[in-house]
Amino acid sequence: KAWLINMIRQLTAKLIMLYLLIIFGLFVLLNVFGSRSLEKKLMVQKKDLLVQEAQMIAREYGDGYVNSKITTGDLKRQLTMTDRFMNVRIMLTNASGTVFVDTRSDQKFSLAEYVENFPERGYYENFEDSRLTTGKLLVVWEPIVYENIVRGYVCLAVSMEVISGDMLVYMNLLNG
Repeated sequence: KAWLINMIRQLTAKLIMLYLLIIFGLFVLLNVFGSRSLEKKLMVQKKDLLVQEAQMIAREYGDGYVNSKITTGDLKRQLTMTDRFMNVRIMLTNASGTVFVDTRSDQKFSLAEYVENFPERGYYENFEDSRLTTGKLLVVWEPIVYENIVRGYVCLAVSMEVISGDMLVYMNLLNG
């Protein structure tokens, strides 16, 4: 009988260890795949938010600038407030892609030189340009159209580090 009791204790200890190992493995597995899917979801949400903001800026400010209802200085001041609120760099370019308003710099440069197929509406993930930032960016641009002619582009750029920081905040909230 003693050997049977000893075997049951060993078996119980092994089953408890196996149970704890399975629980730990599932926790790690869910966190790894959960963080990847959350990161993808946040990227899509951020891109959609930036596209909506770019469309609003193109409608509201772009038309006012094209019609000379607002000066470049006033435009930059108003867009800088949006930049500070959203933590997104905002640039306006002419039709050829040369930046004439940049909320974080006074440097003039051409985005068209660095973006393939620039004259189309779109976005880039992991975009890199040393004049914009030292890290990778999510960049979204939208045309400014007036009287069915493209007059320029609204370009919004957010650091991938900011998006990763948002993901960490969500993961910390989920994990308690």
